[in-house]
Amino acid sequence: MSEAKPMKAYAVLEEYENTGGIFYARHAVVARRNGANEHADGEFSAVTCRRAHWADDYYGKGLPISVMVQHGWHFECAGCGRRIDEDMADWRGQTRDEHSFRQILSIARRYRKWEPSHIVGTQHGIAFCTSQCHDEHEAHEAERKRRQAHAIEVFRRRVLKRFPDAKLVDDPSRLRPHAFATMNKGRWCVEQVSVEFEFPGMKHGPAQYRWDRRDIWRDRRKPYFTCCAGDKEAFEEYAVATADNPLKG
Repeated sequence: MSEAKPMKAYAVLEEYENTGGIFYARHAVVARRNGANEHADGEFSAVTCRRAHWADDYYGKGLPISVMVQHGWHFECAGCGRRIDEDMADWRGQTRDEHSFRQILSIARRYRKWEPSHIVGTQHGIAFCTSQCHDEHEAHEAERKRRQAHAIEVFRRRVLKRFPDAKLVDDPSRLRPHAFATMNKGRWCVEQVSVEFEFPGMKHGPAQYRWDRRDIWRDRRKPYFTCCAGDKEAFEEYAVATADNPLKG
């Protein structure tokens, strides 16, 4: 019985936008087909395929972006947004039109000893130009999640304060509380919060207590209650029956 042929690395590129990746297959035609499906909507003739011997040893291990950069590939840093390529250490390409003099000096200091081995990430994952960018991104996302969780908790407490016998909905298979926070001009801003809850007399679906910062049809300063159209009458009766509670909606 003959042994199976080893997996080989192939660089598959879409011809017009020059996007692509490294694909592993035993035959070039398979790699090309897989690459076309991912980068060219299945158009086999719209991609090129060539051997990438340097990537063979990374099959099944995760191909480091640092190795790809050393072989001419480039990426965008998920942290600072800079283009990750072999010329990152050359700060002279930064002009006053792109950055202030102070920013150029900061870039020069940060990347003066940069080399491809400093890159964090593997193909099909998130790329970071340095571990510092990676750590800053992780801290940023952790703070985002903390603020989103806090906003949800505040809204949950408000719902139960207004409707003490409401049943908050937190079911991954149905609906879950939602919040989105982002950095705006150096300050954190909660853009949207939504908490679902069931109430007596509900027939069609949970009601919501929500706030949308960019909702031009409502007063952005005030959260509001809403429900399914078919439950409107039941919800209004419920709201009237509990009107003595604070935080009237």
